[in-house]
Formats: sequence, C-alpha cells, structure tokens
Amino acid sequence: MITVQDHSGFSVRLRKVLPADADILSHWLRTSSETLPTLAHTSFQISSTWRNIFLSDRSDQIYLIVLKESHRPIGLSVIYRVDRQSRTAFGGLAIFEQAERKLGRGFEAKRLQLRYAFGDLNLGIVYSRVKSSNESIIRGLKKFGYQTQFQPTREALAAEHTILSLERGMWAKLPEDLR
Repeated sequence: MITVQDHSGFSVRLRKVLPADADILSHWLRTSSETLPTLAHTSFQISSTWRNIFLSDRSDQIYLIVLKESHRPIGLSVIYRVDRQSRTAFGGLAIFEQAERKLGRGFEAKRLQLRYAFGDLNLGIVYSRVKSSNESIIRGLKKFGYQTQFQPTREALAAEHTILSLERGMWAKLPEDLR
C-alpha cells in the first residue's frame, strides 16, 4: 500500500487505488461536476476501465484515493506522466464528495501528494494543469510555491488550461504547515 509516512495532524490519508475502488471512481466521474483534465475522457466513467488500470503495470501513472480519517473515500490524487529520468511528473487532485469540499481536505491531500512526489518518488519538479478559469485552485497551488509556466504548451493553450510548476527546492523552503 502506498502511503505517505507521516499523516499526523492530517484529516485525510492517501492510499493506492484498489480494484474494489473501480465502482466509486467511475461513479464520481459520471456524476461529479469536479474532474481532473487527465480523466476527462468518458472511458474513465466505466468501472472496467479502472479494473484494467489496476491490472496494467504502468509506472508513469500513480492513482491514490483520498480518504477521510474514517477511511471513507472522498477524492482522487493522480500523479501522471511520471518521467523517472528527468524526475518530473504532473499532479492532479479532485475531491469528488460535495460535502467534503471547502473544508481544507483538498489542501491537505495536496500536501500529502507533494510529500509523496518529492519524498518517496524523489521528483525534482511537479507540474499541475488547471483550467485557466479556476482561479481559486490556481491561488491555492501558488500557496505551495507553484509558479505559472511562462511558455505554456500548445496542448494547454488549446484546452484553455494553465500549467504551473513546483520545484523541489521551492517546496522544501516552505513553512512546515505547507509541506
């Protein structure tokens, strides 16, 4: 099981997605207005897609369920396009359970995701692709030290997304309550 080593003081946990999570994941992606750009394709709304993901051995994608202290799933953390040679990846996060939004759970899950990315995966840079209109998420990412990329990719421009990046050194300089 993938977990971040120190969860003390957090109201959420991250754990590796399991085959038993396929139904809830596909349900979230069928019914929620919240989504991750990387999961926008309709195939992710089907349970069998998730079961196939669990059977594959793709090391460039890591799916983690966001759990409340009660171990109830409330969201999904995705680390994708993992390039171990350049030590880079993209990180995405969504809290799908409506009642759990705006309570700081996404903020805590992002902190844990970054701890995992920089600590366990030893990444040097984590990128985030966000809808350009989602100003509150962009502001939240900037609290972690993310910076807007000055040369967005054609893919980002075409999809009206903003690419932000966070370097390990910038993250390490943040106050403890942001790491």
